[in-house]
Amino acid sequence: MTGLETLLRELSDSLVAAHERIADLEGRLERMWRPGTVTDVDAAQQLYRHQIGVDDQGQPVKSDWIPYGQHAGDHKEHIAPSVGQQMMMISPDGDHSQAFGVPFTWSNANASPSTRSDESVRLRGDVKVTQRGDKHMTDTKPTGGGHFILATGAVVTKIPDPSKIKFVVGDPNNNPQWFALDPSVLLPCDKEDIS
Repeated sequence: MTGLETLLRELSDSLVAAHERIADLEGRLERMWRPGTVTDVDAAQQLYRHQIGVDDQGQPVKSDWIPYGQHAGDHKEHIAPSVGQQMMMISPDGDHSQAFGVPFTWSNANASPSTRSDESVRLRGDVKVTQRGDKHMTDTKPTGGGHFILATGAVVTKIPDPSKIKFVVGDPNNNPQWFALDPSVLLPCDKEDIS
């Protein structure tokens, strides 16, 4: 083999190796981000599976069980994903054994609970919690009550039967004083009287 043939063989081997490496990197990159919908949830284990594609027969291909992201510092919060919710599976270096899921975006099946830019809204079942400016509202409309607004110290509540209201004054953990409302002594007022 001549020097030129050796050089061409080495160049050819280098090009083949480069193509193989590029194909591997492209595959890893393609596997790093996988949007999909939740198919199964195990809230006790804080794991979920989601659809990452379809097979040749048109059947869903599911991910392995992977953890879903949560707030886990001083502020702790557990909100399990629900079947049908869109999630993004993130796999560092394209390795699905390291994958975890984070909430993705809205869909026709799971629309945004608000279109306003000046409020934060949480909706679960029939309970809607809205924060707008210095007001915090909780609405349980189908039951006809439980709607209240906290604004600069005032509490406004709308319930069908005021005799069912119980509240505590003082520290609820240290000798609290509980009260029940007596509808016969309620004083009518205008909405504007609340500050």
